[in-house]
Amino acid sequence: MRRTRCCSCLGRHRSFSPVVRDRERSDVFHGDPRLRRFSTRLMQDSRTVPNEEIAGMLGPGTVEAFRFAEHVLRGRRRRTTDEPAFCHSADIAIRAADLGYGERVLKACLLHDVVEDGAAHLVEMDLFLQQMNERFGSEVGRDVRVLTNRYAKILEERPIRDRLPGGLPFDESGRQALAAAVRDYRQGLPESLQRNFGYEFHQVLEWLIPTLDLQLGQVRAQVDDRHTVLSELQLQSYRLFTVEMADDARDRPGGFCEVALVVKAMDLVDNLRTAEVVTWRSLDRILLKVEMFLDSTFFLNAWIRDHGIANQTFPLLYDFLKHQLVEQMEERARALEFLADTRFALLAEFLRGQIRRLHRKYHVGPRPVRALGRLRREIREINDRQWGRFTPALVGPVGVRPSG
Repeated sequence: MRRTRCCSCLGRHRSFSPVVRDRERSDVFHGDPRLRRFSTRLMQDSRTVPNEEIAGMLGPGTVEAFRFAEHVLRGRRRRTTDEPAFCHSADIAIRAADLGYGERVLKACLLHDVVEDGAAHLVEMDLFLQQMNERFGSEVGRDVRVLTNRYAKILEERPIRDRLPGGLPFDESGRQALAAAVRDYRQGLPESLQRNFGYEFHQVLEWLIPTLDLQLGQVRAQVDDRHTVLSELQLQSYRLFTVEMADDARDRPGGFCEVALVVKAMDLVDNLRTAEVVTWRSLDRILLKVEMFLDSTFFLNAWIRDHGIANQTFPLLYDFLKHQLVEQMEERARALEFLADTRFALLAEFLRGQIRRLHRKYHVGPRPVRALGRLRREIREINDRQWGRFTPALVGPVGVRPSG
């Protein structure tokens, strides 16, 4: 397993005010208004949107993926916004389309949550992953597999939870109990599932559990009494998930492939924008996940440059995500200013400290919105040169870029 350097060790120490008061307007969607109206219609009822409109907005090749994801996710709602779960998948596809990405990226955007949210247990996850290959081809199937946190899904299995005693301590006995529960669960599975998920079980047992930071989990448990040893393991599985994603992008048989990285970055951008404002648990988790992704993929910036790989947007998208992280944390700090004189004072202080740390760690200047506008333009320019400019259409056939 690759251990990657964090970019916090690079560059000179710089400090910034946690909240810049005289900054530009907040970062909002400035793309084609037809895409914005399309997003609003999906929020109301995606089933009333005709296939011709989907093809016009996202491209003809995305209609099947759109309908499949819509069907699987129907009836599910997002906890933070209470919107239909499919709206999240559709919205990141819309944002990716606005940045000029091709149909393969948009299909992966639409399908990225199908397995995690649609599969109730390991048998269904195996079937969904097979279906991705059969229905959408091996390339998209691999994209969706890489975008599925299979480690967290395994750890959510009820037999594992049932094998763990209540009040498991954050010490070595807790670590041993976790390993025993996962081993027992694996041994009770059919041979086909043991074989199909052999790599995932090996990584959990040989890397994730042995390296689990129990002290950090104990700190979280002091703030959140619902936090357990198992939930800390599930949270830390995200690091394993993102490291694997970065390695997969580098090691694809056909050469460097940024599709899954683009989708995950768009996914995190939307999660940042919809995270709860006054919940420590929510802020802690979105911070942790975005930083895990940024730190796990950091090495790819130099790797792409050293190998002379052209027409890849990931280095720009990496900067885009880190500026989004800081900008969204600043938005929350401004919202909390009105509540910081009472019980939310401690949360506001925590957030201000995190903003100062993020500015230093990721070398983000005092005007992240300005940088985001520049990065959007540069990403679009690369995609337009590679795939041709795409203009959304209300109905009827459209000229679509190659599936990139």
